[in-house]
Amino acid sequence: MGAKQKKSPKRERTRATPPASGAFNYWVNFVLYAVTGHLAQADALVAQHGGDVLRVSRWMMGQRPVAIGVLYRGVLIEPGKLDRGWLEHEEERRFLSYSEDKSVACWFADPASIISETVVEKYPASQGYLIKGRVPTSKVLWHHDWMQVEVPGAGVLPLAMAAALHPDIDEGQFIWNAATQREVITQPPGRKGAKLRVFSIESEGCPDSDELDARFAYPPYVASRWGDG
Repeated sequence: MGAKQKKSPKRERTRATPPASGAFNYWVNFVLYAVTGHLAQADALVAQHGGDVLRVSRWMMGQRPVAIGVLYRGVLIEPGKLDRGWLEHEEERRFLSYSEDKSVACWFADPASIISETVVEKYPASQGYLIKGRVPTSKVLWHHDWMQVEVPGAGVLPLAMAAALHPDIDEGQFIWNAATQREVITQPPGRKGAKLRVFSIESEGCPDSDELDARFAYPPYVASRWGDG
């Protein structure tokens, strides 16, 4: 018989220290603004309280871990800004929105879709492209599965309830976007000037505009655009 092997010491489970309640407040406001398209307000929150937003997102990843696969982002670009299929990252925004559903990215990238109208009015030569790739979980600021926020000492806060109580947020818009867009909000891919590979919506086999609008446009918004709301 050989010598007895020493037992490995048991590893004790350690619990991460939860962020302070104020950090959750900043994070919730950031998510509500970002998901409903209040991009300037969301960006300002990250600029002022980015550390808190990141702390809560990492806490959420620990409490509600999610697997991140290929993500898609739809963009409208003037062809002159491309260099042989590569785009220089110029956005100053401190976060980016992607989707786990390629069709959602197609909708945002379709120059003929409802969601693209204001961009095309300003930049009529714009064409649609998709950015696709993987993002480390450490860069995820919000995942569409995180609709319930477990605030230590305060219980579970449904984000839909937070949207209903928020003076700047359309609760219905938030719930619709969260349910249909399969959104994942992340930190930017890197420094300004980083090169991003883009793919035309034609090469990606995107559905046509009417189908995308029917699936993803918020119904009250569509009604108001046609004078019925």
